[in-house]
Amino acid sequence: MKALSNSIWMMLEKVLKLGLALIVTAQIARYLGPTSYGVFSLSLTILAILTVISLSGLNRITVREVVESISTEDTREILTTVFYIRLIISFLLYLIFSSALFVYGYEYWLGYSLVFLSIIFTPFNSVDLYFQSVNKLKVVSFYRSASSVVSSLIKLILVYYQADIFYLFLAVFIEYLLVALFLFLCVKKEMNFFNPNSFSLKKAKCFLSESWVEVIAGFGGILFMKLDIVMLQYLDSSESVGLYSAATRLSEAWYFIPASIITVTFPAVIKAKKENDGVYKDKLLLLMTLISFISLLSIATLTFIAKDIVLFIFGESYLQSASVLMVHCWVCLFIFLGSTSGSYMAAEKLLKYNLYRNLIGLLINIIANCLLIPQYGGIGAAYATLIAVVFAFLLSDLLFHPIRFLFFLKIKSLIPIRLFRKAFEANFIKF
Repeated sequence: MKALSNSIWMMLEKVLKLGLALIVTAQIARYLGPTSYGVFSLSLTILAILTVISLSGLNRITVREVVESISTEDTREILTTVFYIRLIISFLLYLIFSSALFVYGYEYWLGYSLVFLSIIFTPFNSVDLYFQSVNKLKVVSFYRSASSVVSSLIKLILVYYQADIFYLFLAVFIEYLLVALFLFLCVKKEMNFFNPNSFSLKKAKCFLSESWVEVIAGFGGILFMKLDIVMLQYLDSSESVGLYSAATRLSEAWYFIPASIITVTFPAVIKAKKENDGVYKDKLLLLMTLISFISLLSIATLTFIAKDIVLFIFGESYLQSASVLMVHCWVCLFIFLGSTSGSYMAAEKLLKYNLYRNLIGLLINIIANCLLIPQYGGIGAAYATLIAVVFAFLLSDLLFHPIRFLFFLKIKSLIPIRLFRKAFEANFIKF
């Protein structure tokens, strides 16, 4: 029941952020137009890639370790170590990529550099991992919601006064700063893990030795999910990036629902593993079935309203985004089936297979993008991504014996009627 309560709080937060994001994105996209919006979107895409690298593959490992920790001091040591690992990596990434842009002489170097500087605030997301582990997401959801409201107002004011694009880059930086500040205030009294004296070099070596596989897997995963935007920039134009980004923004808008469910149930999956292997796999199938049901419902909705919703939110200049949206909306189904099975791999310490499947997806996406973008533009990039996620998060399971059964679980999960029968049998509410 506690997990259900946390899911509700997390979803309320995400619904608020979704509503604000759609309003703000629509105003920014209309104000900048497809070409300049493409420039702005590309900066956010690169930041997303850098953020995944800075996470160091430690998310699932951190939750697992905190759930299994035996004392408060042990928990503090784990979280402090993870925080400083991320902080060091984030700072190094900023220096490398900001310097590279300066040397390259990119026109928007200063704005992009400011956006990339936001990465130094991402280690504060470790606060989220702590609250996930102890199933106490109400407070952190409130603080995140407050930061979203403030940052959204700033962006709307900038659009209203027709500010230069540089100030929108600055607004992104302020948004990350606010989130970090609110998260710091959120956790300071309950579990202050920012004191470097609690850093453990031994734990750092242990975490990094296990997480390097997940780092490469995460990097490969975010690349094959975001590489289409980068390749569109270099194989087509900034306008194509703007049109494509508008479509993917709508396609990914509802992702918070399955993501929230997966996040709050991961600790329960680990606990079920300790108790009974049959119940453990039964709950995993139930979770996949629920995710599939939600995904298919979203796909059907977006397919029918694609043109109307693009016109309503972004305007006529983005009408071409509708065809991209109708293809890209299918990506979600395979992403979240992959994410659910990724939780299983983390619990079983089989993360190397997550690496393999992400690298497979990346390779296929690069090849597909090179073949499809020059001829079909944005819709070609959408098909390339869809092909890549099908191979990475469904078909690749068949290649490796320890995770082969996950392929058959995913196929079974595509039959929605199982959701209601399994929910009754497994008493899903105990998640």
